Order: sequence, then C-alpha cells, then structure tokens
Amino acid sequence: MSDGPVGGKAEAPKDILVAIAELQNLNGFWKLEADLADLLDCPLDKLMSTKPKNLAELEDTVWATALVIAFFKTKVADRRLEWQLMSTKAQNWLATRLKSDMSVDELIKKATSVLDPTSVDEATTIKPKLEWVVSTGSSSSETQNRQSARIENEEKKSTDIANGPTIFVGGIKYPLSLDTIREYFSRFGCVAEVRQALSPYDGDQLAYGFVTFAKNTDVTVILASKRHSVDSVNVDVRPYDRSKYPQTNCIKL
Repeated sequence: MSDGPVGGKAEAPKDILVAIAELQNLNGFWKLEADLADLLDCPLDKLMSTKPKNLAELEDTVWATALVIAFFKTKVADRRLEWQLMSTKAQNWLATRLKSDMSVDELIKKATSVLDPTSVDEATTIKPKLEWVVSTGSSSSETQNRQSARIENEEKKSTDIANGPTIFVGGIKYPLSLDTIREYFSRFGCVAEVRQALSPYDGDQLAYGFVTFAKNTDVTVILASKRHSVDSVNVDVRPYDRSKYPQTNCIKL
C-alpha cells in the first residue's frame, strides 16, 4: 500500500482511516481526552490538512484519534457494523499497539489486514478467536446447534447492551472494583455491563466508567441522587446520552 497524501480522494488513506476508526471504536463508546478538545470540532477536510501529509507520519496519537472521531462523525451515518467480528480483532490489535513499540509500517499493515486479510503475510494477519464446541459422542449437527445457540445468546446480549440505558459513574478509586460497582447497581435493576475507562497512552485506569443496564430498565431512581456511596466510596452518577456525547469513548476492560 502506498504512502500517498492523507488529503484528496485517494482510496488508500480512506481504507486506513476506516480500519483505524473501527479498531478504536470498541463497542461504540467514545472517550474524550482533554488534549483533543481543540480538534474535535474541526471539519474533516481541515483536520486532514493540519497535520501529517502522508501515512508514514501517523505517529501523533492525539491527532490520529481526533481524525478518527472526525471521520466517523462526518462520514459514517450508520455505525451498526459487524461489531461482534470487529471487536475481537480490535482488542487484539489495540492491545498489541499499546503494549509494544510497533512501527508505523507495522501499524498500517495491521490495520490493512483487518480490511483485506490477503494483503499481508499469514503470520501477521489478525484473526478472530473462534470457540469450538467439543463434545465426545456428539454428532456434527448437535455441535452446530450448540454453536448456533451460543451465537444467538451472544447476539442477544450484545443487542441488550446496545439498547440498554447507560449511566456515567465518576470518582472510581481504590478500593472499588468493577465487581463491587456491579453488585451495588444491581439492586436497581439487571446490570448488563460495567466498564472503567483506561488511558489510551499508558493503559492506566481512569477515575470514571459506565454502567449499562438491560434493555427497558428504568434508571430514574438511580439518577434522582447525583452521589451514591459504593462500599464507603462516594461516586458521582450522571445520565449518559451517547447522542449528545458521541465523542466519549470508554475502553473495555
């Protein structure tokens, strides 16, 4: 793949941006870093002309993240992509990127492999993890039925999480754990997912997170009080409306 200019109508940069955008958009939440505040409102074409002129210079994480956000805000109306498949690839890719000194060439190669697995060597291609049901004495049809049931359950869970109400929880600190937070908020309804934000730079836990409840859960009682005491730690609770805050991203633990 050539290192053509980021601006213009070249397809290669667009492919890379799509790949990076999908990889960083883990399960649809957006995380707003203070360093990005001045860049988030820039139009995509202006943002693309203010920083690196070719893909080989995509070192600036802050700029790249801002570009990803701008790309999704302006170019993608429907974000309901194949999250189930992309999620595993995204987590593997992102973990590798954060934990090692991957070169820009390797970064581009990894991102490209997500879109076109034949474009890189077999050894460097990221593959989704597949769970196979192994049962002694079971027929192939029984195994397929179990696999289908598991997939349906995962899809239902994913849909419930996507459609369930989410609240913002701030002030998360020691000794609070995600299990403790889940246990506390479970008294108000069925908790589908608990997340705590991680720094995109060093992977450290940040002092806030999100609690998503099962679909149709009424969170009015929870939001009636802005402060809750969880295991003797006061946390701030606020409504989270993704339509109003599309730039907020929470990285899944």
